[in-house]
Amino acid sequence: MTSFTSNTRGFPAPASSSPTKVTCPTVPPSPYASSTGFSEINWDIFSRSGTLTSSETQILRMAETNPLTYVLIDPTDSKTYVNALVKTLGIESSNEVRHYVLSRILEVLSCEVKGVENLFWEGGEVKGSSILLRCVQSSDGWSVKASSCILSHLLTTSSTPSTPALKELIKTIFTILSNEPSTLPRVITALTVIVKGEDGRKECLEQGGVGCLGRFLRGGEAGGQTTYEVVFVLWCMSFESNLDSFRVSQTVPLLHQILTTSNRDKITRVTIATLKNLTSSPPLVSEMSSLNLLKRVNNLLSSPQSDPDVLSDLSTLKTLLEKSYQNLTTWDVYVSELKSGILEWGAVHTERFWRENSKNMEDNDFEILKILNRLLVSGSTQTIAIACYDIGEFSRFYPGGRGLVKKMGGKDRVMELIESEDEEVGRQALVAVSKVMVQNWEFVK
Repeated sequence: MTSFTSNTRGFPAPASSSPTKVTCPTVPPSPYASSTGFSEINWDIFSRSGTLTSSETQILRMAETNPLTYVLIDPTDSKTYVNALVKTLGIESSNEVRHYVLSRILEVLSCEVKGVENLFWEGGEVKGSSILLRCVQSSDGWSVKASSCILSHLLTTSSTPSTPALKELIKTIFTILSNEPSTLPRVITALTVIVKGEDGRKECLEQGGVGCLGRFLRGGEAGGQTTYEVVFVLWCMSFESNLDSFRVSQTVPLLHQILTTSNRDKITRVTIATLKNLTSSPPLVSEMSSLNLLKRVNNLLSSPQSDPDVLSDLSTLKTLLEKSYQNLTTWDVYVSELKSGILEWGAVHTERFWRENSKNMEDNDFEILKILNRLLVSGSTQTIAIACYDIGEFSRFYPGGRGLVKKMGGKDRVMELIESEDEEVGRQALVAVSKVMVQNWEFVK
């Protein structure tokens, strides 16, 4: 398995060296935990029922009154303690007991004790892995997050990883996400651990991970930290050689949107790094060009950048995109600008351009004309003014263009814009309406 070490980006990068000590992911405190810990749990109930032995209940009590490292320093005590925790987790009991056990397991895995993960392995399997997997599938959000982090950590840090168990965990996570995409914040931290290894990345790709995460981003419901973790997972998967799923899932437009709208440095860094990795696929480079990503890259290069890795990635993107951009037709340039949602006056907004390209609007049932209509309600007055101009020119040069503009509602919207407070928008709207209404516009000119 390929291991990851930290680098100057602030997030892990692939490396061939052996992994150093990796602590278990941090999970927010259980809602059952107070400032003094959990409410007192009566371990005698478990002892009297025969669920736990007297030595197991004794070690559980000892861990409550002594530092955890004190319990774990003795090989016999540490083994008994972990066995007691796993056994308790398998008992049908209250949420509070389950939260307590998961919290203590997380604490054990975070202790600075050499080989602490080995306490959870027996016969080449993680102790209680099936029980932990049931917790991942539960309806209790905190239990899902805690158990998925525990399993992902144990399955990726062992020197003899259990590949079938890792595959089962990944399959479970993506099944959950397919049925309930809103549960992603519960399992995304575990995914960030899983994809640091080659086996985990490949399995995530095979399970449709790129498309699944893309659907979440497309929903626009992700908060800043979750967005960062999602893009981080995509970045890790972008190190694999087969990048077809990124193309099929239309991930590049999502990354472009994030790069355009995000104001958080760490999200920008990992997004740029992901796009840079994706340039190993020529079809994805062409897709970046069609989205006018080069413009955003140039803007970022012109702003102060202190991170040398970010500058390197941006320079690589710029070089490849410039080469790809030279192969684009003027119509490709127009489409990419339109899809970016930001229009600027230039060669693709002229009479000559529309005389030569109006027929191209027929593609995909006039998809581009529909996008152009949507830009009439843009937040940018310049974009609205240019959209009015383009609609007017399309009406002039495309046979039946006037009727199409009217049918799609473009004429009515442009007429409303004549009264715009922005002088340029009002002027372009008036001229556009005239072009839509008048058959022989050149005589009016």
